[in-house]
Amino acid sequence: MTDSPAPLADPHLRHPADAPAEGGPRDIVILGSTGSIGTQAVDVVLANPDRFRVTALSAAGGRVELLAEQAHRLKVRTVAVSDASRAGELREALRARYGSAEPLPEVLAGPDAATELAASECHTVLNGITGSIGLRPTLAALEAGRTLALANKESLIVGGPLVKALAEPGRIIPVDSEHSALFQALMSGTRAEVRKLLVTASGGPFRGRTREELENVTPDDALAHPTWAMGPVITVNSATLVNKGLEVIEAHLLYDIPFDRIEVVVHPQSYIHSMVEFWDGSTIAQCGPPDMRLPIALGIGWPHRVPGTGPVFDWSKAMSWEFFPLDEKAFPSVALACHVGALGGTAPGGVQRRQRGVRRGVPVRQAAVQRHSGYRRRGGRGARHPPGSRPDPGRGARRRDLGARPRPRTGGTYDGTDSGGTRMTTVMTILGIVVFVIGLLFSIAWHELGHLSTAKMFGVRVPQYMVGFGPTLWSRKKGETEYGIKAIPLGGYIRMIGMFPPGDDGAVRQRSTSPFRGMIEDARAAAYEELQPGDEKRMFYTRKPWKRVIVMFAGPFMNLVLAVAIFLGTLMTFGINTTTTTVSSVSECVVRVSERTDTCPEGAPDSPAKAVGLKPGDTIVAFNGVEVTEWGDLQQRIRDTIG
Repeated sequence: MTDSPAPLADPHLRHPADAPAEGGPRDIVILGSTGSIGTQAVDVVLANPDRFRVTALSAAGGRVELLAEQAHRLKVRTVAVSDASRAGELREALRARYGSAEPLPEVLAGPDAATELAASECHTVLNGITGSIGLRPTLAALEAGRTLALANKESLIVGGPLVKALAEPGRIIPVDSEHSALFQALMSGTRAEVRKLLVTASGGPFRGRTREELENVTPDDALAHPTWAMGPVITVNSATLVNKGLEVIEAHLLYDIPFDRIEVVVHPQSYIHSMVEFWDGSTIAQCGPPDMRLPIALGIGWPHRVPGTGPVFDWSKAMSWEFFPLDEKAFPSVALACHVGALGGTAPGGVQRRQRGVRRGVPVRQAAVQRHSGYRRRGGRGARHPPGSRPDPGRGARRRDLGARPRPRTGGTYDGTDSGGTRMTTVMTILGIVVFVIGLLFSIAWHELGHLSTAKMFGVRVPQYMVGFGPTLWSRKKGETEYGIKAIPLGGYIRMIGMFPPGDDGAVRQRSTSPFRGMIEDARAAAYEELQPGDEKRMFYTRKPWKRVIVMFAGPFMNLVLAVAIFLGTLMTFGINTTTTTVSSVSECVVRVSERTDTCPEGAPDSPAKAVGLKPGDTIVAFNGVEVTEWGDLQQRIRDTIG
């Protein structure tokens, strides 16, 4: 939009691939087709079969019946589910829809299925997946040269630098209503002419409430959005304005406008979806009744508009449009998002929040919804900026202060190394090696004990019982057997009288010219040198075959006994590792990958779990108001919200 490098989303660019295709509709891949964005995208496609043709669909797997119905109505070539365990159920649902006469579409399953579809042959990929799992499909689509209609804001929040490195100019078309509105308004001027981006917010169900009044809000309150019908995760994020903070970061990344020139304005009616203020005093707004089908249609149809996509205003009736400043004291998440977004890199990923499941009708403990949108200060100092201010990403001093190493807990200097941790690591490594060697020696001794005990039980004389090979480190003779440990702990042996029977003539033969035959004869000679009076009836080879077999297999049998004992002991001591809905631990804060510290640096934002009030020992009893008792059930309900 200026003579500076093009931003990720630029309405002034027209990619050559966007030219009208001859002889057919545009091929589309829809990711997250059973979610809110996906289902509305399917409606747009079905209403415009001459413009769009869906070649593939993907979903998490929680609504396979709907996915099968969509696949049949759209006649897609490929269907994918990220939950591989639902693949069989999906095939059954497809067969029920298609019948025996129609061939089924190809079914992909697994966590990489959506990523594979994103790189498949098509014109546009609509990424409607919810959550950071949408990042890999976004990167795959851009790397394959596809036009990306982006509704997955987490792709930019978590992986902004990766997306910017792969995206060609004109390849990303925003689908979020606010960013689509900015995209359309920016067509009125260049980026050099932009003074400010104005991102509108309805204010949600908690608009007008003070921080104190948010103490007793419930999940039902948070899910009652006054203007938009959305999925539960984004609805709660909208109620706390966390979602608006993410949208500010996304606007910065899409349009390359500094944070101090992006402002959030509360507009309860949600008729104006966002505005652009230019240096000459003009403000261009994109408005329309709240309906996501319009930005979806623009995203998959760009640079052409799709006639009749969304409703229009009845200008013959009176309307009131209101605007209010954002109350940053009650909703500090926007200021936090600006602060973290200015840090850059992967730091914005720390703004991602997860909802805390509680029972319907029970007040959120300690105003968890309120804390969901805010954060705590440490030691009287915090990272929040005063209302109306924004961090300047160009000020290196602020970056250094927020990214500084933590002060040492006690006196002395801190050189950036963790000598205590290094010493502990060394001690634990040495201890691990010692325990391993002792365990190895014990297993060898236990194995050879099997041979020794059975040999003596059958009357065979055993002169030696050794653990290891090579030079003898320690030995002691008890009775007729010498017990010892040798230097190389890679095995062991017992020596029994009469291990090798005599030759056919009953005598020990002279050395043969054959090397193998010579080794056998040497062994026989050595065995006979140890014979003592009375050993004639105690030689191993004189025992019945079944006794010799027992002696030879006693060692491996002892290994089996040891393995069973270890397994049963571990099982009875620790039990079976199972997942529950009880929280084991909670990370205190979000730190950079480069920070090598076990403590929270000053100014680091709270982790999402801590921000919503989760503590070790808490039990998640419900998700989005639906009771959950098992971890698998909770996982599935989370997947269902992804689409």
